[in-house]
Amino acid sequence: MHLAEMLPRVYLPYKGKEVDDLESVSMVRYLAIFEQRLDRIRPKTRKDQSLRELSKNILLGWPEDKKDAPALTHPYFSMSDELTVQDGLVFKRNLKNQHTPSYNSGPTNAQDHKPGK
Repeated sequence: MHLAEMLPRVYLPYKGKEVDDLESVSMVRYLAIFEQRLDRIRPKTRKDQSLRELSKNILLGWPEDKKDAPALTHPYFSMSDELTVQDGLVFKRNLKNQHTPSYNSGPTNAQDHKPGK
């Protein structure tokens, strides 16, 4: 019983090269959108209070219980594991094809970010 409890906490030390073994993919590069439009979206995202709260939760981690999350982020709580922030934009994972993860862009402007729109 003690071994089973300990196994998830045991990890192997990392022996690879720090930078060479890590891969970083910029999802922004794969958006079908002009850079000028992205430059208009980023400031709107920073100004929108719910998107700021959402970005903060994504980057710092979500609470275990929805009631402990800021009220403005409640609509996104059920998809919290599908969201990421990169280059000032919020992305949601597209789960249509589970074998090849892809990401859709976040809101096209601050007014369109509400779920169900």
